[in-house]
Amino acid sequence: MTISELKTNVSESSNLEWFNNRFVNLNYSHIGFKETITGITAIYEFLYRQIEGFSSIKDQLPDEIKKSQSIFEKACKIIANIVNLNQENENEWNNVRTQLERENPFKFIYNSSITQFLIKLFNSQPNYYHGAYDFITSPHLQNIHDKNRFAGYLFACEFLSKDYNGVANRVEAELSSVTNIKKDLHKYLTESEKHLTEYLSKSHYKVIDATSKIDTHLLEINKHYGDWFTATSNGLTNYLTETKTRVQELEDLYQEKLKLEAPAKYWENRAIKLRNEGFWWLGALITCIGIVVFIIIWILNKFSDGTIEKLFQNTGTAIKWSVLIITLISFLAYTIRTLSKLTFSSFHLFRDAQEREQLTYVYLSLQKGKGIDQTERHLIMQSLFSRADSGLLKDDGSPTMPGNIVDKFIANKP
Repeated sequence: MTISELKTNVSESSNLEWFNNRFVNLNYSHIGFKETITGITAIYEFLYRQIEGFSSIKDQLPDEIKKSQSIFEKACKIIANIVNLNQENENEWNNVRTQLERENPFKFIYNSSITQFLIKLFNSQPNYYHGAYDFITSPHLQNIHDKNRFAGYLFACEFLSKDYNGVANRVEAELSSVTNIKKDLHKYLTESEKHLTEYLSKSHYKVIDATSKIDTHLLEINKHYGDWFTATSNGLTNYLTETKTRVQELEDLYQEKLKLEAPAKYWENRAIKLRNEGFWWLGALITCIGIVVFIIIWILNKFSDGTIEKLFQNTGTAIKWSVLIITLISFLAYTIRTLSKLTFSSFHLFRDAQEREQLTYVYLSLQKGKGIDQTERHLIMQSLFSRADSGLLKDDGSPTMPGNIVDKFIANKP
C-alpha cells in the first residue's frame, strides 16, 4: 500500500482519532537517532521511506542491516492491515510498537552516516566490518585476539572522530548523508505535493458529486412538493366546488321544503280534522241505529199488546199510520245510509291525507338523494295536488291538476 492510499484510507476512516493518537518512541542510541513519531500515517511514511531508502542502495547490505529492513517491512504490512480492516486493534499495534522501539536487534536507518559507513566498509573491507559493527553497537569491548576485529575497531573509532581521512572519511560520509537527506526531502515534498493535489482533486470531484446529489435531491423534493401542492390544491378546489354545489343543493332542498311545508302542515291538520269528523259521524251513526232499533222494538211491543191492531181496524187510520211508519223508517234508513257514507268518507279522506303528508316527505327525501327525475316528480306532484275520491257521490270524478303548472309554481324561487 502506498503512502497516498494509506492517507486516503485513514482520512476516510471512522476511527480517525484512534489512528491519529498512535505514536512510537524511537531511541536508537548506537546511531544517535532519537525521535517520537505521532500518527499512524507519519509512522507508516517513516517506515515506507526507510524501506525505499534501503532498496535504493546499490551496494550489498550486511545481514545486520537487512534485519532492520525486514522489521520495517513487517511493521508496514501490519499497519496497512490495521488500516484496511478499519479496526482499533490494540494487540497488533502493541506488537508493532514493541518491535520498533526496542534496540535488540539493533536497527539502522538508511540515511544515517553510521549506516552508510558500515555499508561502505562491508563492501570495501569486509574483514573489518564485524569489528566496526561491534565497536558501534556494543557498550563494552571484548578482549581483542583478532587483528581484523581490532582493525575494525580502529576504523570505527576513526570514523567517529573528526580527523579521520581514510576509506570511511567522516566528512564525506556526513556530506553524503546530508545530500541523501536533501534528496529524500525533495522527493518527499514532491510526493506530498502530488498526494495533496490528488487529494484536492478527489475532494473537488467529491464536492461536485455531493453538490450534484444535493441538487438532484432538491429537485426531487421540489417535484414532490409541487406534486403534493398541485394535488392538495386540486383536492381543495374540488372540495370547495363540491361543497358549493352541495350547499346550493341544500338551499334548493330547503326552498322546496319551505314550499311544501305548508301543504304538509295542511295535510297533517286535515288528517286530524277528518279523523275527528269520522269519529263524530260514527257516533251519530251509532245513535241513529240505536233509535231505529228502539222504534222497531217499540212497534213490535205494540203489536203484542193489540194497540197496532186496533189502529188498523179503521181503514183510513191504517193508511195514515202505514204512511207515517213507512216514511219514518225510510227517513231513518236514508239517515243511516248517509251517516255511514259520511263516516267511511271521513276515515277514507283521513287516510288519504296521511298518505299525502308522507308522500310530501318522501318527495323531499328523493330530492335530497337525487333519486328522482322530472317524470317521477310530475307524478308525485300530480298525486299530491289531485282531488281525492270522497265516496259520497256515485262515480265521483277526480280531475287531474296540470302538473306542469304546479312544477312551475314550485320551481319559482323568491
